[in-house]
Parts: sequence; C-alpha cells; structure tokens
Amino acid sequence: MIKRTKIFSIVFITILLFGCYKVASVAMTDSTDYSRADWLAYKLIAPDEVNNAPFLTDDTVIHFRAADGASPQIDEIEYGKNVDEAVLVDYLESLGYRHVDDPVFGKRWAQESSGRSAYIAKTEDAIKLTFTH
Repeated sequence: MIKRTKIFSIVFITILLFGCYKVASVAMTDSTDYSRADWLAYKLIAPDEVNNAPFLTDDTVIHFRAADGASPQIDEIEYGKNVDEAVLVDYLESLGYRHVDDPVFGKRWAQESSGRSAYIAKTEDAIKLTFTH
C-alpha cells in the first residue's frame, strides 16, 4: 500500500510540474502563432477582441507578439482572402473603435478611451485584422 502511494505521488507531482511548465512557457512567450485549436495558448493569451472576432474558426491563425519596450503588444488574426471586410469594420465599430486617418499607416481604427488601435490589411492571400495595445 505504501508503494502504491509513493508511485501515485511521483506520478501526480510529475504531471503537476509538467502542467506548470506548459502554462509558464505559453504565458511567458514573446511571440507565437496559434489557433483556437491550441486551447492552452488560446485561453492564456488571446484578448477579448480576438476571442469574439467574427469568422474565427479552429483553423484561423492568430499571431501574437508581446510588448517589448516601446513596441506595443500585437494580436493579429489572419483570415482567408474571401472574408467580408465590411463585417470586420462593423466588428471594430461595435467595440468602440472609430476610423482615423493616420499619415503613416493610412486606414486605422482607434479606441480613444484605451489608446488601442486596430488595422485591416488586405494582401493577395489574406485579410489581416491587427490589434495593438
């Protein structure tokens, strides 16, 4: 009976340490690509704007880059090229973002109360919705 307890304790501690390692490695990353299917990364680092974004599927790639010095945190959702851009604009407006003409970046949406910005960029392969904090 004591041998079973020792084995159970060792297995439990090993699983606990592995879990702590995985959580810490995701939470402390400086950049990563993930999707909703990567549930640990999605639950730990995806902000509400990304969680509630339209057209988000388990396969949609999300890029994350942590804030570094003066550089902001960036969360970017990479959609397929057939996504309706107007729906993304409506989503940003529903979050309180307003269109602002930016002399450097062109089309930008700003959320005045928080200092956050968002961008919609269209390439030949994808439409990217980017949030900066």
